[in-house]
Amino acid sequence: MQKKNGSPFVRLMQQGHSKVKYSNKKARMLMLFGDNEHRQIAALIKKWLDEDEQQK
Repeated sequence: MQKKNGSPFVRLMQQGHSKVKYSNKKARMLMLFGDNEHRQIAALIKKWLDEDEQQK
C-alpha cells in the first residue's frame, strides 16, 4: 500500500515551489519581508487600541 503524498495543500505548495524555482535564499528573503509586515501590523493595531483607550 502506497502512502499519500500529504494533504492537497502540501501537494499544491510543492507544485508552486517547482514553478517559482524555490530556494532557501528566496525563503529567507520572504521570511524577512513577512516578519517586517507582522511587526508593522502589530504596531498599527497597538496604535488603534491606544487611541481607543484615550477616547474613553
